[in-house]
Amino acid sequence: MAGSSLRHEQAEARHERAALTHERAAAFWAERGDQARVDLHRDGAAHERAGAALERRWAALVAADDAGGRQLDAQIRAMRAEEREQAASERDLGD
Repeated sequence: MAGSSLRHEQAEARHERAALTHERAAAFWAERGDQARVDLHRDGAAHERAGAALERRWAALVAADDAGGRQLDAQIRAMRAEEREQAASERDLGD
């Protein structure tokens, strides 16, 4: 799953950029007195910020899963090394 969190981080950045675009558009329309468009762009910015927050949560979850998998792999390798040492020790005692 390596790289999965990167995709979510990239999606977060896209949402943040889109939110900024909506905020700029809201300011543009506010200068022209078009409240309906201001409101829609502000809602769009809020929607994009919520999308960015969701992507941050996904990225954190995937990164934690990746880290947990690495820890588990390390534990398994340590257990296997211990088993090999024990088997070698038993062979030495048997000789």
